[in-house]
Amino acid sequence: MPNESVAGPVMRVTGLRRHIPELAIEWQLDTPDRLWQTVDGTLCFADISGFTALAERLAQQGRIGGEELIETLSRVFGGMLERARERDGMLLKFGGDALLFLFRGDGHAERAASTAVEMRSALRKARETPTSVGRLKLSMSVGLHSGPIQFFLVGSTHKELVLAGPDATMAAHTESAANPGEIAVSPATAALLPASAVRSRADGTLLLRWRRPPSPPLPLGSTRPVGPETLRRLFPAALGDVLEAGPPEPEHRVACIAFIRFSGTDALMRDYGPDAVAAALAATISTAQEAFATEEITLLTIDLDSDGGKFFLACGVPRASEDDEGRMLRALRQILAKGTPLPLQFGVSRGHVFAAEVGVPWRAAYSAMGDTTNTAARICAKAPAGVIYAHPSVLDESRTLFETQPEGPFLFKGKKTPQVVYRVGEETGTRGREGREKLPLTGRNDELALLQGKVAKLMTGSGSVLTLESAMGMGKTRLLSEALADVDPAMLISLRAEPYGTNSPYRVFRDLVRRILGVERQDSQAMGAALERGVLRADASLAPWAALLGDVAHVAVDPSPEVTAIEPRFRPERTATAIVQLLSAAQPTSLIVVMDDAQWADEASCLLLERLARECATRPWLLLVARRSGQEGFTPQDAETITLEPLTAAASAALLAAATEAAPLRPHESAMVGSRAGGNPLFIEEIVWASREAGSLESLPGSLEAAIAAQIDGLDPAARHLLRYASVLGNSFRRSVLEGVLKAQGDDTDMAALSRTEAFLDSDGEHYLRFRRALVRDAAYEGLTYRLRRRLHKL
Repeated sequence: MPNESVAGPVMRVTGLRRHIPELAIEWQLDTPDRLWQTVDGTLCFADISGFTALAERLAQQGRIGGEELIETLSRVFGGMLERARERDGMLLKFGGDALLFLFRGDGHAERAASTAVEMRSALRKARETPTSVGRLKLSMSVGLHSGPIQFFLVGSTHKELVLAGPDATMAAHTESAANPGEIAVSPATAALLPASAVRSRADGTLLLRWRRPPSPPLPLGSTRPVGPETLRRLFPAALGDVLEAGPPEPEHRVACIAFIRFSGTDALMRDYGPDAVAAALAATISTAQEAFATEEITLLTIDLDSDGGKFFLACGVPRASEDDEGRMLRALRQILAKGTPLPLQFGVSRGHVFAAEVGVPWRAAYSAMGDTTNTAARICAKAPAGVIYAHPSVLDESRTLFETQPEGPFLFKGKKTPQVVYRVGEETGTRGREGREKLPLTGRNDELALLQGKVAKLMTGSGSVLTLESAMGMGKTRLLSEALADVDPAMLISLRAEPYGTNSPYRVFRDLVRRILGVERQDSQAMGAALERGVLRADASLAPWAALLGDVAHVAVDPSPEVTAIEPRFRPERTATAIVQLLSAAQPTSLIVVMDDAQWADEASCLLLERLARECATRPWLLLVARRSGQEGFTPQDAETITLEPLTAAASAALLAAATEAAPLRPHESAMVGSRAGGNPLFIEEIVWASREAGSLESLPGSLEAAIAAQIDGLDPAARHLLRYASVLGNSFRRSVLEGVLKAQGDDTDMAALSRTEAFLDSDGEHYLRFRRALVRDAAYEGLTYRLRRRLHKL
């Protein structure tokens, strides 16, 4: 879809342009290398109060209340945007319940003041709109400030428009000085208005007296054509992929939300000028963006704040991935470790949000709203500079472990009881999979016998390679644990890939090599010395190759002449040889290497694993690889493969009986669990555990909701769209009915995309399709808005 705007009154705007201020577009077209510019104009900062109270009342209705909140926001803010456009006002930032406009050109102060008056009138009309919890009780405070305003266009992965410095802070302070219903003006703005337009409040605050705007609206202006490449340079890539094609369906999602507040720009501007502020902003924002790119964090916006601004971040919106919580915390730790010129505060929370566009056809903002977002912002406000505060739920769900220290408790706005948060320190490792009592291995006797046979064959000196493949939750790890229960731990090496390690070379082997060589986490120089000592202890002949082992252990070691002489194309193979020699020295007899979650192995680790697989042909080594079917990562060549299928109905019933032995289910409840789990052992266990906590077998277990959402988000947009619509039709449905639903919606999604949903849907006869697991259907359905559900159910 072309990202062009059409000049003229219709103001048809498509794609990403709806999300980008015109100032940023003009800047990128005219002077793309310039980091800052001064704009003579007036800022109009409008904050609407009452949305928090409305949100709290609507929250009592559950997720449907979140949808109504977004609809109300769009209706109210849409009116505000229209009033500003009538006087050539430009929306710069949307901050949940606040709007920041810029007015430029002749009469900018009068036009900004007139817009403020019109917005106040529009809000009064909006208050008459009924909601499910009564009429709107909203009020608005507005601050106007005029002057030479400093703007900055900086960033590495993409450019962000930021306003900072004393004039930006003055706009925020002027708004905060206004009481509900008032329009406060700074002395600089008052000087540009007629003397009769302003009165002084008892405390000296200047207030606009106008009840009606003194001049009529302006005719709509035109906008400059701009191509998609320019727009992409001004917008986060991951979010742009979703929004470029047009407004996405509003969704309920589980997400990890964070805010990072930066400060200190006012003093920097006063003491050293805009060049220094531009350099500090560029370094800070670029450092943050690089961390976001590494961990796949979504930057939703950078908001204005006094003496600085705030990054608004999400993981799980608009797409979920494995370990969203760990990704967020690792990104924030990376930013802290690298350091930034401007001091930073961090706050993180996790929970349900409603993700949607807010705005009008020609100007919009994509956001994630709800209590989770509000909580993250309030946690950030409590954090000291240089400290990450996280809600306990973030740490509970993170697969990455960190040093933590409790802080508080703090009483946050909207909460009845004080909340303890945690200071997040250095990464300490990866969360194990233990914790609950093990249920008996059920329905895997043949596979267990085959694995035990491989182990017995190894004891005779014969090595081999075996791959276990299945969908998530089929019991690969549990089966391996059972098969190796009687193996001497000294001959066992367990490796595990993590979703966050796919871009980190040798991440799979890092901790193993450190452990063998006795390298503990400390400063880099000490770690390098420890690695060299460990190499001498393990096998002195490896000493010339210590730098190669350092590559794998992520420890810097000065290269020897032998390493320096290696051509780059031969370095991976020589590294693999060093690793093989190290493992042989560490375990000179039989060796079993278990590679779990191999679908997430990084490319360098895959090369090492392939070398280990080849070594199994001539050494008493057994390589066992567990991986999810149909994904990338490491797959051994020419290896025997076991594919774990869903449990039979009898095996599922036996596992369920064992899981509920203390409190047996009634027959119809057992049938419900069996239907929802679809033979997946993990799903059976999680449904039972969730039912013990919630008292219901029907709710979607929170432990699975995010994981299944991540799998669904792995589909391309068309396939994901079809899967969500199909979820409305039940666990089994006619293909023709799905086609009819799409036509009735005026939806032209190609039905051929169904072929790409085979991991979730099976043929059920000639004309029917069915969800492989009802729990997947539940997760797809949970993402739909209630309004869309009702509409589709009526078709």
